[in-house]
Amino acid sequence: MVDHARVLVLGDGDLSFSAALHESAPDLRMVATTFESREELLRRYACAHEHIAALEEAGAIVLHEVDATRLQTFSGGDGTFQRIIFNFPYQAFGGIKGLRRLLGQFFEGARLLLSLDGCIEVALCAGQGGTSLDGARGWAGSWRVPLLAARAQLALICCR
Repeated sequence: MVDHARVLVLGDGDLSFSAALHESAPDLRMVATTFESREELLRRYACAHEHIAALEEAGAIVLHEVDATRLQTFSGGDGTFQRIIFNFPYQAFGGIKGLRRLLGQFFEGARLLLSLDGCIEVALCAGQGGTSLDGARGWAGSWRVPLLAARAQLALICCR
């Protein structure tokens, strides 16, 4: 990771991932977000207050009620990000088509926030991506990440 890199973390549940990432790389200039309001987050996750405090004390920006499908209207800082992270995106409705729409809209908006040398990281469960690593589940039942990324003028460069 680049020293002093600008990093955007989207939809980080209780903010534990952002807190751990910032602790392991304190030079990051991080914007950590949740989909929930601050009040809902604190009600849902007992440890969220601790993570928010640690991030803010370290100089990170913590924002709530950020919708990863509407990043075209995101105003979470100046300029672009070298790294945008979206771990295990999910929505409870719409089936596989809704999940593909979520990821496609995310890619479209994230592309606008990405620096020229930047990368987007999306963590999915095994079988969801639609890549050669997903094996038996195959393309039909997958989120079709390579196609959705390409539609947003992005290229899939790595799967792990």
